[in-house]
Amino acid sequence: MKGKTGRTATTVNKAPSKPKKTYTTSAGAQQYVRGNTYDERSNNVHKAEISALYQPKFNKALSESLSAAQNAQQSREIKAIVGPKKAKTNSSVKMYDRMEREDMARAKKK
Repeated sequence: MKGKTGRTATTVNKAPSKPKKTYTTSAGAQQYVRGNTYDERSNNVHKAEISALYQPKFNKALSESLSAAQNAQQSREIKAIVGPKKAKTNSSVKMYDRMEREDMARAKKK
Protein backbone atom coordinates (compact mmCIF):
# COMPACT_ATOMS: atom_id res chain seq x y z
CA MET A 1 0.00 0.00 0.00
CA LYS A 2 1.43 3.35 -0.99
CA GLY A 3 1.52 6.13 1.55
CA LYS A 4 1.80 9.88 1.15
CA THR A 5 5.38 9.60 -0.12
CA GLY A 6 4.45 7.19 -2.90
CA ARG A 7 6.76 4.50 -1.60
CA THR A 8 5.71 1.00 -0.67
CA ALA A 9 6.52 -0.58 2.66
CA THR A 10 9.18 -3.27 2.63
CA THR A 11 10.24 -5.86 5.16
CA VAL A 12 13.80 -6.75 6.07
CA ASN A 13 13.18 -10.47 6.48
CA LYS A 14 10.88 -12.81 4.63
CA ALA A 15 7.29 -11.70 4.88
CA PRO A 16 5.31 -13.54 7.56
CA SER A 17 3.22 -16.43 6.31
CA LYS A 18 0.35 -15.43 8.59
CA PRO A 19 -1.18 -12.00 8.98
CA LYS A 20 0.25 -9.85 11.75
CA LYS A 21 -1.29 -10.47 15.13
CA THR A 22 -1.56 -8.22 18.12
CA TYR A 23 -1.08 -8.99 21.77
CA THR A 24 -1.43 -7.04 24.96
CA THR A 25 1.51 -6.48 27.28
CA SER A 26 1.23 -6.80 31.04
CA ALA A 27 0.86 -3.01 31.23
CA GLY A 28 -2.10 -3.18 28.85
CA ALA A 29 -0.40 -1.75 25.75
CA GLN A 30 -1.28 -3.26 22.40
CA GLN A 31 1.72 -4.69 20.51
CA TYR A 32 2.06 -6.09 17.00
CA VAL A 33 3.99 -9.27 16.29
CA ARG A 34 6.76 -8.24 13.91
CA GLY A 35 8.25 -10.41 11.20
CA ASN A 36 8.11 -14.18 11.12
CA THR A 37 6.53 -16.33 13.78
CA TYR A 38 8.75 -17.98 16.36
CA ASP A 39 8.55 -21.35 14.57
CA GLU A 40 9.59 -19.79 11.24
CA ARG A 41 12.53 -17.97 12.85
CA SER A 42 13.73 -21.11 14.63
CA ASN A 43 13.45 -23.12 11.39
CA ASN A 44 15.54 -20.48 9.58
CA VAL A 45 18.19 -20.66 12.32
CA HIS A 46 18.19 -24.45 12.14
CA LYS A 47 18.65 -24.38 8.34
CA ALA A 48 21.52 -21.89 8.70
CA GLU A 49 23.24 -24.14 11.26
CA ILE A 50 22.96 -27.15 8.96
CA SER A 51 24.34 -25.25 5.96
CA ALA A 52 27.23 -23.96 8.11
CA LEU A 53 28.28 -27.56 8.75
CA TYR A 54 28.86 -28.17 5.05
CA GLN A 55 31.78 -25.86 4.38
CA PRO A 56 33.62 -26.02 1.05
CA LYS A 57 36.45 -28.53 0.85
CA PHE A 58 39.93 -27.46 1.85
CA ASN A 59 42.03 -26.42 -1.17
CA LYS A 60 45.50 -27.83 -0.49
CA ALA A 61 47.16 -26.22 -3.54
CA LEU A 62 45.87 -22.78 -2.57
CA SER A 63 47.06 -23.27 0.99
CA GLU A 64 50.55 -24.22 -0.21
CA SER A 65 50.65 -21.17 -2.51
CA LEU A 66 49.67 -18.87 0.34
CA SER A 67 52.31 -20.44 2.57
CA ALA A 68 54.93 -19.89 -0.14
CA ALA A 69 53.89 -16.24 -0.42
CA GLN A 70 54.21 -15.80 3.35
CA ASN A 71 57.66 -17.36 3.33
CA ALA A 72 58.74 -15.08 0.49
CA GLN A 73 57.51 -12.06 2.44
CA GLN A 74 59.44 -13.15 5.54
CA SER A 75 62.58 -13.56 3.44
CA ARG A 76 62.16 -10.07 1.94
CA GLU A 77 61.68 -8.52 5.37
CA ILE A 78 64.82 -10.13 6.76
CA LYS A 79 66.79 -9.08 3.66
CA ALA A 80 65.65 -5.49 4.23
CA ILE A 81 66.80 -5.63 7.84
CA VAL A 82 70.24 -7.21 7.40
CA GLY A 83 71.03 -5.67 4.02
CA PRO A 84 71.72 -7.29 0.64
CA LYS A 85 75.33 -8.23 1.40
CA LYS A 86 74.67 -10.17 4.62
CA ALA A 87 71.41 -11.61 3.23
CA LYS A 88 73.43 -13.91 0.95
CA THR A 89 74.86 -15.76 3.97
CA ASN A 90 72.02 -15.29 6.46
CA SER A 91 70.61 -18.66 7.57
CA SER A 92 67.08 -17.30 8.15
CA VAL A 93 66.89 -15.92 4.61
CA LYS A 94 68.09 -19.25 3.23
CA MET A 95 65.56 -21.14 5.34
CA TYR A 96 62.60 -19.03 4.14
CA ASP A 97 63.77 -19.26 0.52
CA ARG A 98 64.02 -23.05 0.81
CA MET A 99 60.58 -23.27 2.41
CA GLU A 100 59.13 -21.08 -0.34
CA ARG A 101 60.55 -23.36 -3.06
CA GLU A 102 59.22 -26.47 -1.31
CA ASP A 103 55.75 -24.99 -0.86
CA MET A 104 55.56 -23.92 -4.51
CA ALA A 105 56.69 -27.39 -5.63
CA ARG A 106 53.94 -29.00 -3.53
CA ALA A 107 51.35 -26.54 -4.84
CA LYS A 108 52.25 -27.34 -8.45
CA LYS A 109 51.89 -31.10 -7.80
CA LYS A 110 48.29 -30.75 -6.67
